[in-house]
Amino acid sequence: MTPSQAIDNSPLGRWARSAARPGRFLFYSNEMVGLGHLRRTLSLAGCLARNHDDVSSLILTGSSVEPFFPIPPRTDTVKLPVRRRDADGNHHGRLALDIEELKSLRSQIALATSTAFAPDVAIVDKLPLGLGGELEPTLRALREDPNCRLVLGVRDIDDTPANVRSKWGAEMREAIERYYDAILVYGPGWTPDALDAMGWEDLAVPVSHVGYVGEPMPRTGAPDLPPGYVLVTAGGGSDGFALLMAYAQAIRLRPIPCQTVMVAGPMLSEQKLAVLRDEVADLPVRLFVHRTDMPNVMVGARAVVSMAGYNTVSEITRAGKPALFVPRVVPSAEQLIRARLLVRRCNQQMIHPADLTAVTMSDALERLLTRRGTLFEAADFQGTERAVALLGDFAGRRRCQDGVRPGRRAPRPDSRVVVITSGFPRISETFAVNEIAALRRRGSLVRLFATKPGEAGEVQPDAGELAGEVDVVAGGCAEEQGALVAELLRGSGVSGIHGYFAHTPAEVAMVAARELDVPFGFSVHARDALKADPAVLARHTREAACVIACNPATASRLPATDRVHVLPHGVDLTRFGLSSPNGHGALEMLAVGRLVEKKGFDVLLEAAARMTIPFRLRIVGDGPQREALREVIEAAGLGERVELCGARTHAELPGAYDAADVVVVPSVVDGEGDRDGLPNVILEAMASIRPVVASALAGFESAIVDGETGILVPPGDPVALADALDSLGRTRPLRHRLGENARRRAEREFDLERCSARFCAVLGAAYA
Repeated sequence: MTPSQAIDNSPLGRWARSAARPGRFLFYSNEMVGLGHLRRTLSLAGCLARNHDDVSSLILTGSSVEPFFPIPPRTDTVKLPVRRRDADGNHHGRLALDIEELKSLRSQIALATSTAFAPDVAIVDKLPLGLGGELEPTLRALREDPNCRLVLGVRDIDDTPANVRSKWGAEMREAIERYYDAILVYGPGWTPDALDAMGWEDLAVPVSHVGYVGEPMPRTGAPDLPPGYVLVTAGGGSDGFALLMAYAQAIRLRPIPCQTVMVAGPMLSEQKLAVLRDEVADLPVRLFVHRTDMPNVMVGARAVVSMAGYNTVSEITRAGKPALFVPRVVPSAEQLIRARLLVRRCNQQMIHPADLTAVTMSDALERLLTRRGTLFEAADFQGTERAVALLGDFAGRRRCQDGVRPGRRAPRPDSRVVVITSGFPRISETFAVNEIAALRRRGSLVRLFATKPGEAGEVQPDAGELAGEVDVVAGGCAEEQGALVAELLRGSGVSGIHGYFAHTPAEVAMVAARELDVPFGFSVHARDALKADPAVLARHTREAACVIACNPATASRLPATDRVHVLPHGVDLTRFGLSSPNGHGALEMLAVGRLVEKKGFDVLLEAAARMTIPFRLRIVGDGPQREALREVIEAAGLGERVELCGARTHAELPGAYDAADVVVVPSVVDGEGDRDGLPNVILEAMASIRPVVASALAGFESAIVDGETGILVPPGDPVALADALDSLGRTRPLRHRLGENARRRAEREFDLERCSARFCAVLGAAYA
């Protein structure tokens, strides 16, 4: 994308675009076995329709929807040719096509539909690349649209870790990080989802456990069914015949003191259905093939016998019913894992299919009918509402500063968060302003506290309004500051407290949250991790509801836990990238940063003295090393080619990048062990279409790919740095290629709106 083609992706730009037409959500629903995936998709589409009266949802699926379920308002389907998996795991379709032909046909339909529909958010169910990789062309196309957000939805459990690794393969992580902006887990945090099976604790995509997704449970049972029966259900019915027959034979062997309602499922074959009808003809059983009011049927039941599919288990537990599960065990162990988990956690019952007989069923029924219902945590069953709130946020449906856009229903913030930062604002901490301002725009920021005053003078554009709202906590230790914050917040309805840095702000957040009995979490960047006692930092990490690290190197300093999220800071692409470098004459080099040891500017000056090509170097920034660097410049005879420019305002920086051919970031690890994480200058240079020559520090490597988007050299090595700059200065096409690649990577990985949405999504899920 050239600068002239760049799309305004600022909040105002997205507002203008979204106002031009109603919001659009595209769902890809897996249909390999049963109807569970489709029901989950319809729940999300229905909730979107209820919450937003100008939203349309389009569902791509191989299932025939209308015969089984009512379609929510402003929702439609595109039917893909059927692709199914039999009990042995073999794939087949209805058409006389081989699997590759079927895959190609489905893939082309999906691509044409998605590009024509132009969704604001696309949600892919379970399979990151679709069945057999059929969605990859669609994902590539949608990834090129800067206005579309891609979300992967995975259920609570997928399969055994070995089977998940086998199905997803070694390259799936890279594909997920390449295509997706967020992952929603349709289950609570205690369920072992596919990401856990893969062992991905540092995935560079935010993961939110939203809870179980499904329709709200009704208050009453079905009007045509007197309550107090045993409900026997086989879900879709494609593989539940053995369960249904064993139940019928069990109550013939030993009758039970109540009626039975049996729902066989619309996918049970006609032949097996006929056999089942004969079996129950003289029993106290009301047999249905399918019912569209299963939640009502569930509410009216005394107890439930079923398989252990996602939707059925969700409804059983939400309705508080005692249950007996006979899970499917092939070709996936998903239901077996779920059933065993519920036996341990919720005192439910299970019969393994290998042990299923009329006798074992009869024995289990005797116990089932003496049990009471189970209790559940309400928060575990708010997945539909939480997921839809996050999807709406991804689509840019946020509050504006003076109210809600006319004609649009106000989105309900899924969290009320207090942020505690250090000195605020600080001119070097643009990332803090961006992320806190995003929380404020979203309507989730309740209060902003600082543990000490910020810097005077020029601040970032968004910092002014935030600075007017920040409360500086009176001096004292973290314990005292936390107690004061808690006192100020009492009765405010805050749902979580987030320390924006890992040292004092995290400690204050923890103390205040403990006083108010709400969760806390914190962000960790670079120097703040060194300021915190390692044992205290580890304890806070284990106790926090969420921890946000800005790059993998920072995350590696923390204990391994699924609450650590690696979320890079973004860059406002609309402020940079106005023009390509001139590239003629002497090489124009730019370095930006505080004049302190860890920035490595003394190494840069030594490298400059060794360079053999004509150059000019401008160093933007101020700090305690200014006089020492000036002396080095004079001693090396660099006075005519190197300029210490002093500090520049936020508004002046884009012009400084425009005047440069290359940006140099020579950071080192200083004498106290401090180092940069991923400084703003790298992302701003990439956004400005400028190649970056930088030290090969761990945090930098999360943005700079050596030889592709920039050049990495050993930190503290002036000879290697001089050689790299000389080489780049002599090769204008290489500078151009690196700069263009850097801009594309910034658009793909570090877009401010996308990164801020990830930040808000993680906090929203943690503090809801």
